[in-house]
Amino acid sequence: MSINIRCKLLPIKILSTAVALSPDCVKSSALDEKLNKPTGYVEKRSGVTQRFHASYTAKLAELGVAAINDALKGNGIAPESIDLLISASAIAIQALPFSAAQLLKISPLHDATASFDINTSCLSFVTALQVAACLLNTGTYKRIAIVSSEIPSRGLDWSDEESSLIFGDGAACVIVERGDGNSGICSFLLETYPTASRIGLTLMQKKMNIAQEKVIDIYRHRGN
Repeated sequence: MSINIRCKLLPIKILSTAVALSPDCVKSSALDEKLNKPTGYVEKRSGVTQRFHASYTAKLAELGVAAINDALKGNGIAPESIDLLISASAIAIQALPFSAAQLLKISPLHDATASFDINTSCLSFVTALQVAACLLNTGTYKRIAIVSSEIPSRGLDWSDEESSLIFGDGAACVIVERGDGNSGICSFLLETYPTASRIGLTLMQKKMNIAQEKVIDIYRHRGN
């Protein structure tokens, strides 16, 4: 599937942005020691100096709502002015109901606020921004909060350097409204190549197995 949207400027204005991170900052130098690598190896291999890993008690929804709160406060935005909440994440908080409902439940936004999820894996925010711009320009909504919240560290396979060395945990919120035409989206291209989708499924199952083993270890530790 390929979607290529080219147009005159699609007006959209970013009102506020915010991030929420766990307090546990993991420096590349610490991973050098953990993985028995020479000093400077992880930073050179990944290009990342530090990343944040959430504790096992941290929750995706709480991380996302922390970002929402900071985005609202950052520009003095009233919660009741948000008429759509989009959760744009690769990993769902739970199967049912959808993630945006879980965010809305503990956020300062009104209970009746419209909400839904967009999941295009790592491209979720980019896709959500395009969808938000279209909805704003049709007048369907006036102000939209987009939230991405991820905790990939719980399923990292440290033997896979291409993924384990770069991923960190955190959440981000962007609040947008229709722009005045001075800023916006010039073009949007989304292509999907499903022939390799099985690779992702295999990797995900491997990560799920690792995460389950970690949870079992925690319960064993508590039992002792």
